[in-house]
Amino acid sequence: MEDIQFESSVLHHVYMTTLTINLPLRRYSLAAEDIPVEVAKVAGEKKQAAEELCAVLAIQRHFPSVFEEQIAYHPEISEILKGARTSKVDNGVCPPLTAGPRPRLEWAAKREGMQFRLTSDLLQPGRRYETFGVLTSINSWAARLYVSAPGKGEDLFCTTFDSKKAKAENKAMLCLLSKLNRNGEFDDSLEQGKTNKLLDENGLPTPCHEIVPITADTFRTDDLCDPVISSLSSEPADQRPNVEMGDVQPLLSQLRAFTKQENIVAKETIDHDELRDVFKVTLLSADDTVLTTYTHYNKIAATLSAYLQLKLDNETLNSEKTSI
Repeated sequence: MEDIQFESSVLHHVYMTTLTINLPLRRYSLAAEDIPVEVAKVAGEKKQAAEELCAVLAIQRHFPSVFEEQIAYHPEISEILKGARTSKVDNGVCPPLTAGPRPRLEWAAKREGMQFRLTSDLLQPGRRYETFGVLTSINSWAARLYVSAPGKGEDLFCTTFDSKKAKAENKAMLCLLSKLNRNGEFDDSLEQGKTNKLLDENGLPTPCHEIVPITADTFRTDDLCDPVISSLSSEPADQRPNVEMGDVQPLLSQLRAFTKQENIVAKETIDHDELRDVFKVTLLSADDTVLTTYTHYNKIAATLSAYLQLKLDNETLNSEKTSI
């Protein structure tokens, strides 16, 4: 039994148990020393449960035929493996750097007793996304990371943007990983994130310069969002007097007044599709018959187009009646 050793250390109230076997080479060669070999390593909330699972996994991994034929059918072994699945016993340690941010974040979240959910949305160029509060000039991705704990609701942790989906998601995961980096086990991941321009020097997600936040200066941000306007050079304009509009009503108001006077439209509904970020305008008659619908990412444009389409259809119908 001297050749088999269990070593346990406590990390954040979790027992890290390692099973080491010393290969007794000195028995066969005077010049050789015993070589310690790590055969299993687990983390558990209870020391005894971690050591039992460590021993079972060592036999299962290194002597699979012996385990299946002579050990696996024992009720005690089934209880150990079943207890490991239902309790806070983990048959692994922190994944290496090469595994990437997601496996490491899954391991860290499990250690902290929390869960996370990552979603990604494709943002089209030249669009305004009120949900994210941004304007886009190129195809880009928005990644949202949600965290939750037992007995608590799900909360949005962060939203990150990038022109590539994988980078947007890695930014979000690295951001949460930095908050769970208590003993420096993720320092290499965070340093790699800074090298790859996913995190800045303060550990925050780097911005995507092709995405502009929506501000009060709507006209200016619209210009920055438009890839054509932003490439034009400015020239001094001629000083010309403004044209007095008088009491002329806007076109949309005139169309609404016309359809109301003619008893054509009785109801107007506007629905916003958050997933596609578009507005759908529906014009209904007095008996809720759909007269026309129009969809556009701009609400005013959708409404105006719906009324124009209805007016055109009405004029076409009257023209056909006159010709008859």
